[in-house]
Amino acid sequence: MQIRPYSESDEAAVAALWRKVFPGAPAWNHPETDIQRKLSIQRELFLVALADGELVGTAMGGYDGHRGWVYYVAVSRRYRRRGIGTALMKRVEEGLLRLGCPKINLQVRASNQEVVAFYEQLGYEIEERVSMGKRLMALDESLNLLTRFHLEPQTGTAFTVRQDQIIRIIDVEGEQVSDLVCFAQQDMEEYLSSGHTIDYNGKIHLSTGDVLYSNRSNPMLTILTDRVGKHNFLYAPCSQEMFRLTYGVTEAHPNCLDNLVSNLEPFGVKASQISTAFNVFMNIVLSEAGEITIQPPLSGAGDWIDLRAEMDLVVGVTACSTGACNNYRCTSIDVEIYAGGPES
Repeated sequence: MQIRPYSESDEAAVAALWRKVFPGAPAWNHPETDIQRKLSIQRELFLVALADGELVGTAMGGYDGHRGWVYYVAVSRRYRRRGIGTALMKRVEEGLLRLGCPKINLQVRASNQEVVAFYEQLGYEIEERVSMGKRLMALDESLNLLTRFHLEPQTGTAFTVRQDQIIRIIDVEGEQVSDLVCFAQQDMEEYLSSGHTIDYNGKIHLSTGDVLYSNRSNPMLTILTDRVGKHNFLYAPCSQEMFRLTYGVTEAHPNCLDNLVSNLEPFGVKASQISTAFNVFMNIVLSEAGEITIQPPLSGAGDWIDLRAEMDLVVGVTACSTGACNNYRCTSIDVEIYAGGPES
């Protein structure tokens, strides 16, 4: 195993490692941008670890004259528990000490007990402090709008996004559900999976920081920002059959399945490939007996959710056609696609 300073030829490997290790990172943690920022200051404290000819670890340190900080300590899952993380931290500490740094601070999510234990083994202690932060560049200002779709009530659309691009789904008037499905561009047999997503997140209602997984257990989307806080992944898109069985409707009725099929057909997606959708803004209550009650969405006019693509995707989105889940008033949905990082 070798530890050395970062070099420009490492960018693609480092970015790929960070995306795998930190799948739920916020939108402003854009790997390529963060790399370039670090190279402009104390670049000698940006370290990488190599094993078997592969880049398998990183650590980034910094010293502001008062405290040292450590970020982006990452080790490939296949190479963990081999002392690589410990070796990276030792090298960062040595570099900070040479700069006269008297103390190091770092931040870990409170829920990530495995990482907390790792740092405790290295001599770090939990301090009674309140972690506070303020963004000097708002997320909205740091993103480049690429395209926008306006979905009239009871309609849909489909489009492609590249890895790291951000899909923003906006409830235009409030209390409107939107169904989302997606497929891997490289292999359309890989699709967004309700079962895998609920299994790995351990909950039905999904929100900020949660990762949506494919049927092959790969991250497909990460919820970056959520103005509503309640969505689920339980229901198939409404269909003509659903309106007949649930509401007794026999005449033709606009529905999400038909809207998804017609819009995804140019991308080679068939009706049989469309299963459970991610039910954006949908509000359900689950009783102790397991009964589900559909209630009006919590979303107000202009509320939105941001999802980052973790791979190149074909995406279908609807403005749902069912009365019950939309408080019996079907309205519009807007979809915006953003580049996945700050302006350069």
